[in-house]
Amino acid sequence: MQVQVREDAGDNLKKLIDMGLPVDAVTEIADAIVNAADQSNLLHEVAVAMPAETFARISQDKPEVAALLIDRFEEAVLTVFPSATP
Repeated sequence: MQVQVREDAGDNLKKLIDMGLPVDAVTEIADAIVNAADQSNLLHEVAVAMPAETFARISQDKPEVAALLIDRFEEAVLTVFPSATP
């Protein structure tokens, strides 16, 4: 069951990326991010693709989700560039 939730969250995030992560879907995006919290590479992809307006709204409405996205982005970067420690 847990695996299915992660797959659904990943699929949902990929669809939202394809839609351009629109600001009017912030609640759906935030929920999908939380459900895919352990998928650093996917959340990195979300962070890179996310328009500034959408990220600003998530930061305002759900700061804990914005922090999670930033953490996962950093994890993905450090996987590729381990010497880039903060």
